Amino acid sequence: MSSTLAPARAPVFSPAAVVASCVGFVLIGALQALYGPAIPAFREEFGLSPSGAGLGLSAHFVGGVAGVLLFDRLFGRIGNRRILGASYLLMALGAAGFALAPNWPTALAAALLAGLGFGGIDYGLNQLFAVGFGHRSTAMLNILNAHFGVGAILGPALIGVVGAGHYPAVFLGFALANLPLLLCLKGVRNQAPQPSGTAPDSPGALGRSLASVLCVFVALYVLHVGIEAGVGGWEPTHLQTVGYGAGVAATATSVYWLMMTVGRFLVAPIALRFSAQAIITVSCAGMTV
Repeated sequence: MSSTLAPARAPVFSPAAVVASCVGFVLIGALQALYGPAIPAFREEFGLSPSGAGLGLSAHFVGGVAGVLLFDRLFGRIGNRRILGASYLLMALGAAGFALAPNWPTALAAALLAGLGFGGIDYGLNQLFAVGFGHRSTAMLNILNAHFGVGAILGPALIGVVGAGHYPAVFLGFALANLPLLLCLKGVRNQAPQPSGTAPDSPGALGRSLASVLCVFVALYVLHVGIEAGVGGWEPTHLQTVGYGAGVAATATSVYWLMMTVGRFLVAPIALRFSAQAIITVSCAGMTV
C-alpha cells in the first residue's frame, strides 16, 4: 500500500522548478507587453499603418489561443516536461525570428510561433499549479500569475529605457532568457496529477452546470483579453498620438500592468481564507465599478 501511494504524494515541482515557473511567467508577461510599445518602430521600419502594425499583437494572441487548444489536447498524453520544453523553445524561436525578420509577413509568422509557445506555457503551468500544491494550490496559482504582471511591467519599461527602435535587441534577449529554464524542467513531475474528488451522482446535471460556468468564464476571459490588448497594446500609440514621447508612453503603460500585478499578489493570501467563488464575485464587481 505504501509503495502505491508514494508516487502520488511526490511533489509536482521541486523548489527550483517553482522558481523557474515563476520566471517563465515573467517572460510570457514581458512578451505580451512588448508589442504595444514597439508599434511605432514597426511602422517606421516596415512602412505600416497603425492597424497593420497592430497585427503583430493579433498574431501573438491567435498563436496563444492555438497553443492553449493544442496543449489541452496533448495534456496527459505526453509528459509535462515535453509540453513545457517545447513551449519554451517555440517562444525562443518565435521571439528570435521576430527580432531578425526581414519583412513584416515573416515577423507575423514569428509572432504566431512565439504565441504558440506562450499558450503552452500559460496553459501548462496554470494546469499544474492548480492541482499541484494541495490546499495551497489557489494561492500558488495567484502567485504564479502575479509574476505575469511583473513581466508585463518590465517589458514596456525596458522599451521605454532603450527606445522602441531597439526592439530587436529586446526580443533577442527575451529569446535567450527562455533557454536556461529548460534546465529546470527535470524538477517538474512528468505525469499530470489528477485533482481529487468523487464521482458525481448526476452526470447530466453536472454537465449542464459545467457548461453554464464555462460559457460565463469564456465571456469574462474574452473581455479580460480585450482590455489587456486595448490598454497594453494600444495605449502607447494613443499617448504618442496626443503628443507624449515614446518613452513616457511606454512607461505609462506599465502602470496598468502594475495594478494588475498588485491585485494578483494581494489575492494570494486572501485565497487561503475565502472561497474561489467569493473572490471571483468580488473581483467581477470591482471590474464593473
